[in-house]
Amino acid sequence: MFLVPELAEVTLSMWYTFLSTLKIEDVIPHIGTTSAAIISTWSALSPSTRESAKKCLCHIVFDVGSAA
Repeated sequence: MFLVPELAEVTLSMWYTFLSTLKIEDVIPHIGTTSAAIISTWSALSPSTRESAKKCLCHIVFDVGSAA
């Protein structure tokens, strides 16, 4: 998912847009796979791509988690 460095940041930015526009109940099925994909590729991500990944994880944990 994020293994092509040139595409990783834009992929995560678009994934955040996708997650943040969904209703809370529609995000829930994507939590496990999104978190696993980010965590499994963390060491290969650039610093700027990690910021995009953190944004996705923060949305999942704090926004979706607090509302669920």
